[in-house]
Amino acid sequence: KLADYQRIPTVEHVVLVAHDAPRVDVCSRTPAGWTTRSFRAGDSASLEAVDCTLVVDDVYRDPLA
Repeated sequence: KLADYQRIPTVEHVVLVAHDAPRVDVCSRTPAGWTTRSFRAGDSASLEAVDCTLVVDDVYRDPLA
């Protein structure tokens, strides 16, 4: 599925959220191609194309706690 998203010319970022650990992988389009960075607990991922910062701890916060 990632390769399908990467073929869409207007997609700048693809965010993959792990279900088994606090890890977020961000695949970003660059002039040289695609890069992937991994972010863990305590990290923040910047998604420049949509002017957003994704805080890993917020993704995994338990809303019922």
